[in-house]
Amino acid sequence: MYAVLMKQMLYLKMLAWLEDNIYCNPAIDDLALYMGYSRRFVYDVFYQYGQLPIGQYIRLRRLTIAAVSLRLTRQPIAAIAWQLSYDSPQTFSREFKKRFSLSPREYRCAAHWDTAKLLKKFHPDGESLPLARFFSLPEQVYYGYPMKYELRLSDLVLQSTAKTSIRQKVDRFFTAGGGSLSVLSDYAAAVSYTHLRAHETRHDLVCRLLLEKKKEKKKKKERSHL
Repeated sequence: MYAVLMKQMLYLKMLAWLEDNIYCNPAIDDLALYMGYSRRFVYDVFYQYGQLPIGQYIRLRRLTIAAVSLRLTRQPIAAIAWQLSYDSPQTFSREFKKRFSLSPREYRCAAHWDTAKLLKKFHPDGESLPLARFFSLPEQVYYGYPMKYELRLSDLVLQSTAKTSIRQKVDRFFTAGGGSLSVLSDYAAAVSYTHLRAHETRHDLVCRLLLEKKKEKKKKKERSHL
């Protein structure tokens, strides 16, 4: 029993160390040195509880972080490669294509984001995300004091008196022993004059428009040579 608990604690310690050092492309030898055990022992314990070789876990986690960065940020591909300690952008592109069957640029501009090949961080307790379910809640009536303000670009630089006034009202509400506070919002995203295609995000739209612009330039060049 003691041996099992000890191995579980070692596994959790390995996970924490790997995630802390994932951007440095940690080696199994470095992990073994940190843990103070042989390479073989460390490998066996990790595989026993993680059901995945350490080297593969490191490789897939780095590629997952890269994939998320490609889809959710505007970082240059070379910057992502260096950030994750790849030898070169070319090496990163080869590894990425092996995993996702798309080059980093193609993955970034793809119409749909397939997350099936992403490897999320192993949870120490082996927990997974709960299943999403839809509920129909009964209609309710809310009573309270409406408060409204508009956020202007200048508010990001200067302190907004409207925001300060609202904060003071909320503070007085709770200080006076007010019950719960419900915030109802009618926020809507700004409408673009360029219509999105079905299942197309704004990022996909930008990529598509850039590609179309490049194609137009290419066509103009070809016409000028005729």
